[in-house]
Amino acid sequence: MNKWIVIANISEAFSHSYNRVRQDAVRISQILEDQYLGERALLWGADHKCVVTSWPVESQYLDYLRQTLAYSELVNIYPSQPSLSLCEDVLHDPSLLSRILDFCHDAHQVYLIPYSTTRAFLDLADHLVDLGLPIETPESCRRENLWLRDYIDSKGGFRDFAMPLKNSFKGFQIPEGFWARSWEEAIEIVLSFLAQGRSCVCKPNRGEGGAGIVRFSPSDFKQRNVRDEIRSKLYADDYLQHDTVIIEEYIEPDRSIAGGSPSVDFYIGPSPQSDIRILSVEAQVLSPEGIFQGVMIGKAVLPSCVENAIISNGELLARRMKLWGYVGPFDIDMVLDCHGQLWPVESNTRRTGASHAIDVATYLFGDEFWKSVTVFTFDHLSLRKDAVDFNRVRYLIKDLLYPIGNSKFGVLLDVSASMKIGNIGYLIFAESKEHAISLHEETRKVLETI
Repeated sequence: MNKWIVIANISEAFSHSYNRVRQDAVRISQILEDQYLGERALLWGADHKCVVTSWPVESQYLDYLRQTLAYSELVNIYPSQPSLSLCEDVLHDPSLLSRILDFCHDAHQVYLIPYSTTRAFLDLADHLVDLGLPIETPESCRRENLWLRDYIDSKGGFRDFAMPLKNSFKGFQIPEGFWARSWEEAIEIVLSFLAQGRSCVCKPNRGEGGAGIVRFSPSDFKQRNVRDEIRSKLYADDYLQHDTVIIEEYIEPDRSIAGGSPSVDFYIGPSPQSDIRILSVEAQVLSPEGIFQGVMIGKAVLPSCVENAIISNGELLARRMKLWGYVGPFDIDMVLDCHGQLWPVESNTRRTGASHAIDVATYLFGDEFWKSVTVFTFDHLSLRKDAVDFNRVRYLIKDLLYPIGNSKFGVLLDVSASMKIGNIGYLIFAESKEHAISLHEETRKVLETI
């Protein structure tokens, strides 16, 4: 029997960004929110898995997933005192290591899966091998190629890595942009864009989830002290502190198609003979401020001509990544403009905001699930109460929960821990895009009454 050890090391992956947040309460809240989102790892992979999270998962939520998804073996373990590095927590906790060994005692093969491949994760993998476990890491680069994972995961690194392909792309175009070596240089670059009558965006090189992006438009500046206004806006954003700033031309999205922000998820296997697999093409769900909130996957979510362009150009990038030694899942996020042009803007070289949806939909409906079902995810429904009870939420939307009757449609609650801070996340399986939106609005209407 093959088994899975899943490591939800989200805060470990983003530890570099937390110190940028100046207010202690905001920083702590962000760390907890990311660690709570680690519960989505319960949906990664298939059956027979032990999922390591920073915080304990409520027993009623585990029972709900076992019952709803027919998982015969779903185990959750967690450190007694979590730090930012979950892998180091496991490495230094004999009781957690013992529980992993017990779980794997009858396994023929053990797949060790992280949210993100870090040096601490590879240390943990090596240690488990030393303990005698038959460990495979099918989603992880070799140690000597971690620089590539980190480089492409940055905004500027992605631009540099994609640029040699610019003459091979068809329907893909890299936005014009620059690295700024200092704050004053960033201001000068912004002024140059504005002088040409062009809008631009400033991004932290290692930013995540849309945080830290600041837009500048010529129409925003009516006074003479433009330089001071730019400096003030840049310095006001925590995520732009202590990081290289990337300045790019602003691309106006066509929000009528996939919200103007499509994405594609790929997987590159560890063997040189491994094929590059397309996991899904999706429309991203973004807040008005550009913060990631979820995805939609399925037929008719994107026009076929746009989807084909995303896949063919994305494969060019994937092949270049494979050539340089990348292994594992990743996505390419892009902007679709009003002329049908696609503008790739970043890659996340790790599991993504769509990974849990892709894995559970594949588990339930097969590899080509998008041909028979539309999947919609929504990560952050904020409630009026500071905390809500999982069983109460489950009761309130019982008529909407998957599966509705004998169908394959309905709502699947995917994060219970964030209910402690008044947030709810869920997946929706639907017949179509319109059906998914309808179920989302029904769910939202009920839950916002709490």
